[in-house]
Amino acid sequence: MIAHQETECPKNKRTCPYGCELGDGSIEEHMESSAVVHLDFLRDKVTILQIHADSVRDGSRAREQISARVSCLQDQLTECDRKRGDIEKKTEDAMQTRERRERSNAEQFSAEVAQLTSRNGAMNSQVDTFEGMVAVLNREVEKVCCTLESYPAQRSLDVEGIDFQERKVKTIERALALKDVTMAEQDLRLQALENASYDGVLVWKVNEFARKRHDAVSGRATSIYSNAFYTGPHGYKMCCRLYLNGDGMGKGTHISLFFVVMRGYYDALLKWPFSQKVTLMLLDLNNREHVQDAFRPDPTSSSFQRPTSEMNIASGCPLFVPLSQLQRPGTAYIKDDAIFIKVVVDCKDL
Repeated sequence: MIAHQETECPKNKRTCPYGCELGDGSIEEHMESSAVVHLDFLRDKVTILQIHADSVRDGSRAREQISARVSCLQDQLTECDRKRGDIEKKTEDAMQTRERRERSNAEQFSAEVAQLTSRNGAMNSQVDTFEGMVAVLNREVEKVCCTLESYPAQRSLDVEGIDFQERKVKTIERALALKDVTMAEQDLRLQALENASYDGVLVWKVNEFARKRHDAVSGRATSIYSNAFYTGPHGYKMCCRLYLNGDGMGKGTHISLFFVVMRGYYDALLKWPFSQKVTLMLLDLNNREHVQDAFRPDPTSSSFQRPTSEMNIASGCPLFVPLSQLQRPGTAYIKDDAIFIKVVVDCKDL
């Protein structure tokens, strides 16, 4: 209980060694902050002691006690002076530190202010630039708006113009296509006229024999036609049809060659049915062993009547030449990947 009253109880009135009542603070803080008051208090006490010493001169023992007390008080006073000096030095150091800190903060603040001022100037310059750009953009937007207002009408005109041009282009394309077809037909006619003979003799060079033979075997193109030839300028129009892998009885084993009567420009002037002797030949380019076959037309066959379409039904030799004979040693039926077919129509009695 006593310890509580002396140390812990908040209602206990504490005093410092000099008799000052302490509040909630510590005694160390009180000693540092009240050093001047304590010095004044000690002076007063010393003065009182001196007065008291003068009043009790009659006793040496009292004087000794007073002297000892005075000496003690002087020591305490010296200690208080030392503490006051320490406090003043600490205070001065704290003030200097605070001044340095404030000076540093002020310099930093000044630098930041200068930097912000510079940034503000740059921002103002950029704002001026942006304002100019915005003004230009506003003018451009106004122009675009004006253009957009006129766009529907212009677009309608453009669409009409495009439709007109497309129709015109299609018309031109159709005309060009017709011209291309006409030119192709003319080219074919010119080629046919250039290659045509008017003496009843056809010499037909079949180029790219290996490829065409392969197409015939694969079924891609089983037969090919020759150019037209004539018995005279106003005579019969004819051609040949060749099966490089055979047809009918000769399929896969022989080359089949057929004679075809075609519809001609002067058919009304000619004698029908066609009755001229026809000779078919595969030429040996060594001029040693030509393959040859001949026949006279059957007057009852539809193949030799006056044509009612572009071509009559072909008639001829399905077993014209065995495929094995083409490579017979000593012969030259195939040369430079080509064969030559010769057809002779007897024109003596025409």
